[in-house]
Amino acid sequence: MKIPVRYFGIIFFLFNITAAFASKRSHWIMDKTKPKTLTFMALLMIISFVLMGAVKVWFGVFAILFQQVARGIYRPVTTKYLNKHIPSDKRATVLSFQSLACNLSVAIAFPLMGVAMIILTVFTMKYMKARLGLKQNVQEGNEC
Repeated sequence: MKIPVRYFGIIFFLFNITAAFASKRSHWIMDKTKPKTLTFMALLMIISFVLMGAVKVWFGVFAILFQQVARGIYRPVTTKYLNKHIPSDKRATVLSFQSLACNLSVAIAFPLMGVAMIILTVFTMKYMKARLGLKQNVQEGNEC
């Protein structure tokens, strides 16, 4: 998708406004999707990725709005569930551990993604695809 750079600010503005609106309306969303709110959030992510894979033109990027709805309701949903199910004397510890786990996962995942980006460049992927396609054609030629 070749999105002109001049639209990046507008697109990210829409993403953040969508997340903020979803966060503001999170109690209404939780009431409508109860008791499957977490499943609903997962479905939003799946739908977003499927739409982005299916739509090859630039406005397919707006499928990311589904992810932004999930991002907006994530914190209110998890906080409500934790506050409901964790005793108040242990709540601060659990919330601190949740924050630690999220931050550690980001600290581990981002460098790994950087290494993967360096190792698995677009050229490497095209080369591998060409090699696998060549091997497939050779095998088909031998069977005939």
